[in-house]
Amino acid sequence: MTEEVLIPIIKCPYDLYVIDEENDAIEKSIQWGKDIGILKQDSNFDKTANACYYMRPYEFGPEKYLFLCKFILFLFTLDDIADSLSNEVEVEKMIEMFDLLKNMFTDNIAFPEQKAEDNARMNAIREISKDVHKFFDIPSLRLKRVFKHFFASMKMEIKINKKKQGWQVYEYELYRLYTVGTELALELSIPLINNAVDDSLAHLQCFYAAYESCMKITYLINDLVGLSKELKENSSCNYVICVRKETKTWQEAVNETAELLKTELKAFELSLKFIPYECVSNRGEVEAFINYWRDCIQLTFRHSYESSRYNFHLNSKIGIPTII
Repeated sequence: MTEEVLIPIIKCPYDLYVIDEENDAIEKSIQWGKDIGILKQDSNFDKTANACYYMRPYEFGPEKYLFLCKFILFLFTLDDIADSLSNEVEVEKMIEMFDLLKNMFTDNIAFPEQKAEDNARMNAIREISKDVHKFFDIPSLRLKRVFKHFFASMKMEIKINKKKQGWQVYEYELYRLYTVGTELALELSIPLINNAVDDSLAHLQCFYAAYESCMKITYLINDLVGLSKELKENSSCNYVICVRKETKTWQEAVNETAELLKTELKAFELSLKFIPYECVSNRGEVEAFINYWRDCIQLTFRHSYESSRYNFHLNSKIGIPTII
């Protein structure tokens, strides 16, 4: 039997900027992906599939923006591959890629000697690493830590996806904070737009509460809209799928996730009210940083509902087997 499920439209509370639809960096990054081989030549990868398309047009220069588009495109291709790994050899190769990416942000990175048989992903990493050393202060222990968390969580995601029982909600709520990629994307782009946060604020509990809330919002909206995609890929990495174990129907699991998203949006703004502006030297810098989090949430809403990656259709229902 099949249950018809309606995915609700959750209104984004932010409308802070207009995207630059004429920017050609996305198309250039797609062509780069085809040239280097991480995308097939006949790939129909659409510019809206890359989340960078929905970014605020920050004034960080065309070179830096193109680099970010390439990097995010590459991470999306890795994510798609990770969802379809079928044996331990493939998993080990993916872990090797993770380690190389993580080590880009140290000053002693050493790639294996280039060979004719190197695959497209290895060549892409080599090229991206040149831009990393061009645009970032290396070594960057902060970025290395972010990548370490991201890839450690990705490894766990691959492992749990292979387990018959799948994810427990408590496991998912922890690991998904990192595998959704929000922290990684934020930390990659912040140095490029010369945005920073006062050290006295960065160590406060209210800062981390807001940061974690931002990441949770992005994975909830992503999972809500991406449910159909995850089911087609036979992946259990989705909050709705986790919650379904505790509900009678799929629609109840979807509705519960939607309500949690609405609540988390309120919690995010509430946590920002605890920011002690009197403790920081430059209020404007802190407000710019906080607005960058809001930008990230707006980006995720638009990418999830509007992009070709998720193929979301207004008021459409998806059919889900009652037992999977």
